[in-house]
Amino acid sequence: MAPGSAARQEAVVQLLLLCGLPATAGFLEVATRGTLQTVHLNDNVTIFCKASGFSKLDSRFIGIRWYRKDHVSKEENKVFESFGDKKNAARTGAEVSPEGLQWGDASLQLPGVQLRDAGEYRCEVVVPPQKAEGRVLLEVLANPTNRVFLEQTKGRGKEVHLVCQSIGFYPEVINITWEKQTQKFPLYQRISTDVYTGPIIKNEKGIFNITSYLKLNASLEDNGTTYSCVVWHKSLYTYERLNYTWQVELPVREAENVGHFRSIFPPILQILIVVFLYCVLIRCHLCKPPLNNDFEEGSEMDTGSSGVMVSIADELVRNTGN
Repeated sequence: MAPGSAARQEAVVQLLLLCGLPATAGFLEVATRGTLQTVHLNDNVTIFCKASGFSKLDSRFIGIRWYRKDHVSKEENKVFESFGDKKNAARTGAEVSPEGLQWGDASLQLPGVQLRDAGEYRCEVVVPPQKAEGRVLLEVLANPTNRVFLEQTKGRGKEVHLVCQSIGFYPEVINITWEKQTQKFPLYQRISTDVYTGPIIKNEKGIFNITSYLKLNASLEDNGTTYSCVVWHKSLYTYERLNYTWQVELPVREAENVGHFRSIFPPILQILIVVFLYCVLIRCHLCKPPLNNDFEEGSEMDTGSSGVMVSIADELVRNTGN
């Protein structure tokens, strides 16, 4: 619309509102639902504006205008206006319900909200000869999409990284921390070392991404440890915790050595026990004084016991060899 045409339309609306229309009784007031409204990116929003002071209004004689002031440039532009059945929406999809307007509801409906829709909105209601207005700040939020995964570091031995990514959030402020939970200490513990969080990056859509890294070392002591990436952002109702349980995988040669040791350890232990018992019996026999005529009989008994122990030892050795 040309500037001259817009000015003429503005003048016509003012004349229609202020001239030749029946006077109304009552005191016009406009109320908004607080000073701040929040909406998530791509959602629909209704910016509340309620005119009061009248039992019922004739929508044919009510003028509504909505303006938006950009929070960066501070420039104010008209978003929507209507008078009777005449309306003009500068923002695609902007609407005020004619039915609700009869009861003073001048709320502005915006579908598919984008980041550019954020700003201070001014609702102006004209019921000749009165005019009232209200203001509300609209804040647009975008939830981050979070994920955590393991990344192998090449050329650094056993070193690996746990990676936490937050993608597509708005506004820019975000907080990412790392915690761990071990089998010995079930309560979450804050990790402050071996952590690197990259810079916040703005993409072509105006929303932000960030990546945080936690360096890990492959150790049997860390096996079964649960690591958590904890993300807080204004768009979330509470913090979001992403868990990863660390299962250490030993190199093939090391795993074979451990398995071989475990396979031969039980037989060796059995042999050591038998040798120990045999030595104890021999020591007891040497320390025990002979008793008269029982010496020969005792010697025969001890010799028999020793023979039994040797037989047991031989049997265990044969079983171990098998």
